Amino acid sequence: MPFILRVDIDKPYGHHSLFKKVLSKIREDFYFPALDNLGYLRPTIELLNFCNYYDIPAFWYFRNCTVPNAHVKELICEGSHILGFHAENTRTKDTFVLELQTFEKRLGQKVYFFTKHGSGKFKLGRLHYPPYEPEKYKAWANQLEMDFSFGNGIAKSFSDLESDGQFYENMFWLESNYRDKRFNSIDALIDLAKKNVIVLIVHPANYFTDRNVREDLKKIILLSKQNSIEWINEIRH
Repeated sequence: MPFILRVDIDKPYGHHSLFKKVLSKIREDFYFPALDNLGYLRPTIELLNFCNYYDIPAFWYFRNCTVPNAHVKELICEGSHILGFHAENTRTKDTFVLELQTFEKRLGQKVYFFTKHGSGKFKLGRLHYPPYEPEKYKAWANQLEMDFSFGNGIAKSFSDLESDGQFYENMFWLESNYRDKRFNSIDALIDLAKKNVIVLIVHPANYFTDRNVREDLKKIILLSKQNSIEWINEIRH
């Protein structure tokens, strides 16, 4: 059975220095241009290059503040990745659609996939509506003919990663601080992936700054190849 990699792009300039944190926050909440010479989407580019090198197709979800530039769109095309929207203002269907339309206008193309930014616990920015309401998003997806296949839950056991084949409520987080301590083994994850579709989630800014995230992702990829576990970016109903 396959692995699916989901990538949520939250930080426009990353957070690997105080300067980058400030740039990211200003662009997230107010305005700051997307300047390539200041490292706009640099962590995303690093992760895209990594995935393309290992031939790992993925779902990439961007916020309005992290809308892809030309180089990122080229890398997404090269790797046959899926480009989606990471929604923030989900107060109502109207606010969601308005935010989506703004994203599509900036991107220059229509998108058919989306996820929700945040777990429902914290307000993560000026434009962010915190509550996490997946049943509401599923209804919107049906009405708008879009795909909302991934929830934001943290798997606490192997059974938490099971799915009905249409919606994956829980993820296996590459960031160890989001993982449940009772369910933390990469080797056990490989064994599970031999029989089940497993969705992994990672954020480029954390991949860029955390060596453990990079090493765990590389380990999973190498073990998957040794065990003939494929990687896909489609939902097989």
